[in-house]
Amino acid sequence: DVLSVDFDIRLTDHLIKKGHARELVRAIQEARKLAGCRLDEVVDVTLPDWPEEFEKDIKQQTLVNQIVKGETITIKRSA
Repeated sequence: DVLSVDFDIRLTDHLIKKGHARELVRAIQEARKLAGCRLDEVVDVTLPDWPEEFEKDIKQQTLVNQIVKGETITIKRSA
């Protein structure tokens, strides 16, 4: 007996955006680390672009209050 299994490996728009969001979370976490942010410090971040349907997730995972559009990833610490 042979078992045949077909996998759907198409990259949907949703999966591509989800991957982009994960990469942004990693980049923001690294930028927070380089900026010397405390683990519980809420910051604002500038990003070139981001998948808006994942904005809430990105903010929650990186303790970001606000995301604004700009040329490079930057962290603005609270005063």
